[in-house]
Amino acid sequence: MKKIAVKGYVTIKQGDKVLAKYIGNHFVDAGLKGLISTILHAWVRVVGATVMAWRVWYDGWNIYIGSDVVTPTNLLHTGLQNPIGDAPGTAPNTRSASMKEGTADGIWSVTYVATWYAGTVSGTLGETALYMKAPDKATFGWTLSSNYDPPVVMISRLSSADLNFSSFVIDEGLPLTVEWTVQLAFA
Repeated sequence: MKKIAVKGYVTIKQGDKVLAKYIGNHFVDAGLKGLISTILHAWVRVVGATVMAWRVWYDGWNIYIGSDVVTPTNLLHTGLQNPIGDAPGTAPNTRSASMKEGTADGIWSVTYVATWYAGTVSGTLGETALYMKAPDKATFGWTLSSNYDPPVVMISRLSSADLNFSSFVIDEGLPLTVEWTVQLAFA
């Protein structure tokens, strides 16, 4: 294969009703830099009997929602325009993740699932974002000789202003679920 496609897909549900199904989203600078940073990494130095920790990507991941309906996503976005709750937003009540192993078909993916219980959030849902600990080093062959724990940053955003989905008023009587799939596949 000559290409590898990195894609993100989001599904949004209220109770059993699917309001947005497997909609493509936009990776932002921190997400793209994090992927390159991971590829550029050379090694972690072991000092004596101490192994240094490299705490990235999955450690601290979260999904947040916001109410902005007018601001399209751009590469330099670092957070939701108008988070629901205090920035970065109201954390979901539950989170889980699953992986699809892609040896057979060349499609690898991880799906992150965030659920807010009924009555937890309210207002208009116009944007949502995936936050992770993306590495931020851009030097070829960078190494670690101390613990590395980058901050959690927004790596990808879905917005109704990008015409990816239609904004809607959250039904406070139902749980709200956002499923975020990050896929790497032969293209």
